[in-house]
Amino acid sequence: ITGGLMLALKNDIITAIAKNVCSWVPTITLLILFPRLLPGIKRRDFFRSLFKNSISVKNLILLIFLQLFIFGASVTLYSHFSKVELNQLIGVSVPTIIFALVNSLTSGATGEESGWRGYLQPIMVKRYGLIKGSFVVGIIWALWHAPLWFISGEYVGLNLVKYICLFILFVVSTAVIIGISYEKNKNILVPVTIHFFVNFTLAFLKSNLLGVLFYIALFYFITAVGFAFINRNSVTLR
Repeated sequence: ITGGLMLALKNDIITAIAKNVCSWVPTITLLILFPRLLPGIKRRDFFRSLFKNSISVKNLILLIFLQLFIFGASVTLYSHFSKVELNQLIGVSVPTIIFALVNSLTSGATGEESGWRGYLQPIMVKRYGLIKGSFVVGIIWALWHAPLWFISGEYVGLNLVKYICLFILFVVSTAVIIGISYEKNKNILVPVTIHFFVNFTLAFLKSNLLGVLFYIALFYFITAVGFAFINRNSVTLR
């Protein structure tokens, strides 16, 4: 349905709304299949359990600043090496901020995480361990976006291949960061916040997404490896 609307109407507002509705599919699917997936548990009790544990505000703030730093460093590096002015890459204005907030609050961060991290993450961690389990969730999460890679028509040929590879690296690395952070603070607001700032920061890019994505994916990969190394003794890793 999302793809059909994007191809038929070619309207930015309709496309944004359709993508946001589509991003709620993991939660909608979880709600519909809930009696099969989690028999004997009430939907209300399950969703309450996702918020019951306390959050380390300090760690959450550090994660936010880390993401902001990665985005800023990525844009700056791309601007420096490509000789593109920063004001040509990013646009910050009141309408842009409002759109970024509304779009990010109503899309993947709130629409997907109960499915990916709330339901799927614990199952994959139990089966494969934290790192491998988070990696598997990341692959599923990345490939779930596959239709949009081809429907949007933004990239073709070699650029499409580059975009897909960088996107997968970026999303899988983010999934590992989210997995470790969520394991230490079993509250769904942690992955929601990380996911939110991924979408929120990218909303300010006006152009050259592919070029900037190279640095973003690289930084998130390095961060994921660092997280796994630093937390190797505080969480169970396999």
